[in-house]
Formats: sequence, structure tokens, C-alpha cells
Amino acid sequence: MPSSHQVMVVYHQFFLTPLGQTPIMDPRTTSRLLVFSPTGPAAIICCGCARGPVNVTVTVGAGDLPDLAVAAADWEIAEEVTLRVTKDLYLVPLVPEGPVVKVYSPVVPGPHVIQAFARGRVTHYDSVVEEPTEDYLITIAPATAPRPRRRVGDDSV
Repeated sequence: MPSSHQVMVVYHQFFLTPLGQTPIMDPRTTSRLLVFSPTGPAAIICCGCARGPVNVTVTVGAGDLPDLAVAAADWEIAEEVTLRVTKDLYLVPLVPEGPVVKVYSPVVPGPHVIQAFARGRVTHYDSVVEEPTEDYLITIAPATAPRPRRRVGDDSV
């Protein structure tokens, strides 16, 4: 069942991470939307606005996720990465300016596919917003085998 949240963005980002872990942005893992941390199962979601709330929906898949290009039909940009997930994952703002929300508990620790989709990132790029103008969908599912990192679409952010 999908869960929807407003997450506070600071410095163009928010995290999908276990509690107590701060993702590290490494040039080797940087991309336009989804940056994974080399220090563990954590991701940085890159946003258009510099600061303010964004809408985030999280869905949990039970089996293989659809091909990223098919799933991204209604989105401007989408990325996919496989991470080893062993702990609960939370939506976490960069600084404590909003709630920390648990969005996923792994039934079986191991590789998980994370797909991130975005639209509206150019609407108020590099601005401070009071109301959400960006939408994100994050889908998480256990994986039987790692999938290669992929990106489809391009919103120029």
C-alpha cells in the first residue's frame, strides 16, 4: 500500500536511509536524481528546489518491479539502483526540520531494487518554496539478483 508524505528539502536533497546513518555523496555514485552512499544502504534524493516541502509517495513491491522505462511513462526522470538493505529505511530531511518517517522494513535482508521517479524539479529550481511543487515516487522491492543502475528521461536538473 502506498504511503504519501511531505518531506522537507534542504540543499536540494533528502535521504532514504536507516536511522542514524548519514549518506555520503561520492562522485563515483553521483547521478541526477538518485545518489547511493558507498557507506551503506542509503540514498540521497536530489531535488530541484533549494529548500521547502516536496511530495513523496513510497510503494513497496513484492516481486520483480516493472522495467524502469515502462514505469516512468508519466514522470520526467527516473533512476534505479540495487542496494543491500538490512535495516528499516526512513525518509529523513538533511537537517531536523520535519518528521522522520519509516517507510520500509525488509522482510528478508539482502539486495533490493530502489526506483525513484520525479516531476516538477524545474518548476522552482534553486528556489525556496512554501508549498510543494515537486512530486517523487520511490518504489522499493526485494531483488533476486542485482539490476544494473539505470536512468530514463531527463529534466535538465
